[in-house]
Amino acid sequence: MAGVEAASRALKAIAGPGATGPPAQLLSAHDEAGAESAGGPPDGAQVWPPLHAVGAPLARVLACAEVAEATKARLRAARAGLNAFAGRREVDRQLQVMEAARRWTEP
Repeated sequence: MAGVEAASRALKAIAGPGATGPPAQLLSAHDEAGAESAGGPPDGAQVWPPLHAVGAPLARVLACAEVAEATKARLRAARAGLNAFAGRREVDRQLQVMEAARRWTEP
């Protein structure tokens, strides 16, 4: 928060009183955003409830009771295939198996 306050002070110093242009526009946008977040929504604003729980889309699908377990297992497997670290571990494991097989067949 201190960084935001320091940036605000710097913008005020650049813009000066009654200034126009990009620094003044940034400053006014920052002040308006701060006023809105501090006091809640503006008067007369329509506030919409969240449509779903916050979280990653995959986590929401996996938590849903309407999705079949087979589909959840397929999605988990697809996600594991996209994980670079898991992919690297699988490649290393397969290389070890091939190396062991090569050593076994060599005279």
